[in-house]
Amino acid sequence: MRNRFGLGIVLATVLASFAYAQPFTYQGFLKDNGVPANGTYDFLFRLYDAPTGDQPSNPPTIYTTLNVQNGLFTVTLDFGTAVWNGVDRYLDIAVRRTGSGPVFSGLQPRVKINPTPYASYALRPWQTSGSNIFYTNGNVGIGTNSPVHKLHVAGGHAFFAENVGINTASPAQRLHVAGTGCFEGFLGVGTTNPWVRLSLGDTNANTKLALWQGTNAGELMGFGIAPNQFRIHLHQPGNRFSFLDAPNGNELVTIEGNGRVLLRGNWLSLGGGTDPYNNNRVLIQVRDTGQGYVGYLATLGPNRNRNVILDATGNPNHGNLAVVDASNLMRAGMFIDDTGRGIVWGDTKNFRVPDPDDPTRDIWYASIEGPEAAMYVRGTAQLVSGRARIELPDYFRKLADEQDMTVQLTPRSGESKGLAAVRVSLDGIEVVELHNGRGNYAFDWEVKAVRKEHRDFQVYRPWDEVLPAGTDPAEAWEARLKSIEARQQRQQSRNTQR
Repeated sequence: MRNRFGLGIVLATVLASFAYAQPFTYQGFLKDNGVPANGTYDFLFRLYDAPTGDQPSNPPTIYTTLNVQNGLFTVTLDFGTAVWNGVDRYLDIAVRRTGSGPVFSGLQPRVKINPTPYASYALRPWQTSGSNIFYTNGNVGIGTNSPVHKLHVAGGHAFFAENVGINTASPAQRLHVAGTGCFEGFLGVGTTNPWVRLSLGDTNANTKLALWQGTNAGELMGFGIAPNQFRIHLHQPGNRFSFLDAPNGNELVTIEGNGRVLLRGNWLSLGGGTDPYNNNRVLIQVRDTGQGYVGYLATLGPNRNRNVILDATGNPNHGNLAVVDASNLMRAGMFIDDTGRGIVWGDTKNFRVPDPDDPTRDIWYASIEGPEAAMYVRGTAQLVSGRARIELPDYFRKLADEQDMTVQLTPRSGESKGLAAVRVSLDGIEVVELHNGRGNYAFDWEVKAVRKEHRDFQVYRPWDEVLPAGTDPAEAWEARLKSIEARQQRQQSRNTQR
């Protein structure tokens, strides 16, 4: 039987959903016996892989009592998303007048599906919502077919013409991260070729990181790098670089813009490598004496004992300097005692000068010592008719205590009958020749006296009088006993050798 129907025009399909080609709209022009059809018709739609023959790709879609006017009809077709896999698809259409019986008349040829559904196929499984596009079922890869993150860009560059927000819908800058960010690799700021974890700038001169307080343009600080130099930038001389403690934020170390360094802690250690507490060689501390805080400076030897100590005595306002031997015992020093006097002490008091005749050696003299803080003055006088007067210099009179002052006289004549000081005073010393002698000759004299304000000089004193502030008394006592024992052994050894 001759087919009475004819298909006039097939219009391009129109997507109802951007993410999928389903459903899509199909419009056609139907003729019935050569004239534009009018009335109700039943349509049957099937999808094939080839223009002829073959098996349909899916069950047919049937429309009944579809109204056709002047040959025009419109249907919405949905064959599912699985059929749009890149293979050519052909639409087979059959039609019958509604109520004419069970048989459909096929329309030839099959219609090849044009690119619109396949444009959507290329985008699937994306979905649209208004002007938005989204995907919720997995990761998205650009340049990789195995993305491991929600968005994975590989093998090239990404370009964004507007601001990009991470965890924010309203980015205020080109890159706006709200929350915590993490970069696994190298990050460049001011450079397109970062080669460390954080690379700032392409040249040393421009490699700077600035930190801004946020409300005052004058509060701009930063870090920088110059050739062989790491820089800390302070905006004004009155600014400062500070190390703070945690969690209170108290300033412990301050570097001011004028170069001054302030330490607010009570411990500064120099040397020692990776173990400054046990291997340091210089120790600076602030110590609490119980009467106030004092500064403490010590140099240490390889045996961890102190070599030199600079601190205070029992009075926190009186200074003390001591040198220490290998057994940690102080051997010499100087300090201010409780009365405010400056004391220099040691095993011996010496002077040393180079030998003028032999530059390979020195001449050492030890001071004469005694159980008092004494001073002396000496000179030569002339005996006339058996009498003489010695006038003491003013510098001696100002410092000497007249009580217990002694005079030594030495005549320079073999005819002398002897000399005597018959009157001893700071105002002058009267000298006569013994036995009513009337000699005329020179004689030497020497006067010794205790210094004023030093009559209370103590020979026996407490062993810890010069103990540095903050020293452990038990430790110092043990070192003292060992030193006394060693000295006794040396003396016994010398006596044995004699």
